Amino acid sequence: MITEPTSSVLILRREAARGWLAALVWHPRLECWLPAGGHVEPGETPAQAAVRETLEETGLDVALVPDPATLAPAAFPHRLVPAPWLVAEVPASPDSHTAARHVHIDHVFVAIAELSTPVREPEHEVRWFRAAELATAAGISEDSRLLASALLARADRWPPCSATRMAGWEGAAALPVPGAPALPGPAQSPLLIVVRGNSASGKSSVAAGIRTRYGRGLSIVSQDNLRRVVLREHDIPGGANIGLIDLTARHAIRSGFHVVVEGILRADYYGTMLTALIAGHASQAFAYYLDIPLEETLRRHQRKAEALKYGEPEMRQWYRERDLLPGGIERVITSESSLDDTIATIVADTGLDGGILAR
Repeated sequence: MITEPTSSVLILRREAARGWLAALVWHPRLECWLPAGGHVEPGETPAQAAVRETLEETGLDVALVPDPATLAPAAFPHRLVPAPWLVAEVPASPDSHTAARHVHIDHVFVAIAELSTPVREPEHEVRWFRAAELATAAGISEDSRLLASALLARADRWPPCSATRMAGWEGAAALPVPGAPALPGPAQSPLLIVVRGNSASGKSSVAAGIRTRYGRGLSIVSQDNLRRVVLREHDIPGGANIGLIDLTARHAIRSGFHVVVEGILRADYYGTMLTALIAGHASQAFAYYLDIPLEETLRRHQRKAEALKYGEPEMRQWYRERDLLPGGIERVITSESSLDDTIATIVADTGLDGGILAR
């Protein structure tokens, strides 16, 4: 019997309103809903084929979730390749690859999609199914229905913020595209931390302190750097820096880094982007607002170099009292908390106190 290696990908995403969803694609030749996937091409691994086929067929940028295979010894010198959830022998009819009946050795992977919006034009129609829809929707192949239903059932047993722990994969981390160079990053699933507040509230110092406490593997995405330095843009509704902050944070997370997004990030300009970033993050996300009274803000500003460029009138004009994001998703930290106390609070909340300072 002829055998051919293939890869299939069950793509999951969690939405606040609908919970866990699974994406299937419409296969025009077989006329049914199937996981994204296809043949493993010469020179690529099944994991690489899984990411490539997913991007081609769905247009989605995904991260594979590793299988809890037997751990390699601590001194094992080689980089591990993402393992599939399962490998199955699937009978296949004659097709464009092979003119006779054959067997696909199918490597079934699980992946997380941070966004349901394609990053490129998909080759096939994509539909997101809830668990209840999988049970009744017409046109789903039965083996795909079984796999997707089982996976969503496991995912629903985990807390909403623990996407990469689904299916019993405690501590698993979303992986960058197979074949990409290894990057320094955290051993646990990448965390997202948002730190907001008025000018002179201490956001940048808090972010720098978190990185000092944790070490390498933590990325700081600074509004001031991207808006003022990279783009040299005024803070305006719909500004280009809004999308750049979002894109930079998501790329760092996909590459395995914890991410701290910090800035004034006023709610009316940045709220939609930030709430979507937080809601769509596959692992744990935390948001903090540094609530510093105006008079204390003015006092702190006098100690900064920027005090020579702008003074009290500008600070009063820019100040926005308790400018919280909608939905009560932020923990408010008041001026009674010192810089060290604030850093310690966030590090403890997020579990980053397990970082290694010198790494």
